[in-house]
Amino acid sequence: MCVINAGLSVREILFTLALSSQRPEQIIVVDAMDVGRTPGEVFELDLADIPAKKIDDFSMHQLPTSNLLRELKELCGVDVTIISAQVEAIPESVCPGLSQTLVEALPTACKMILERGV
Repeated sequence: MCVINAGLSVREILFTLALSSQRPEQIIVVDAMDVGRTPGEVFELDLADIPAKKIDDFSMHQLPTSNLLRELKELCGVDVTIISAQVEAIPESVCPGLSQTLVEALPTACKMILERGV
């Protein structure tokens, strides 16, 4: 098992994995997003269920990230899971750290990861 805080390097890491002959059996992406749920709610999201507004924006979390995850799953046989927490709001500017709501959601996210047998 390997845990990586990919930060701003997520696309480079996924691109490298997609081109590599050695790939992990499983990738679990942990992120926060706004999908209209209760703030702090933790949920598993299928790649096919990523909201269209998230697929079409060009932030560091999206294209080509969602495409690379799909390719790793469909073409390379990697088990890809997204565990996300609902944000309270999307800030106007990037701020370091997590909101208190997301900090309180972390134990639930960790439990979901551990339940996957990682």
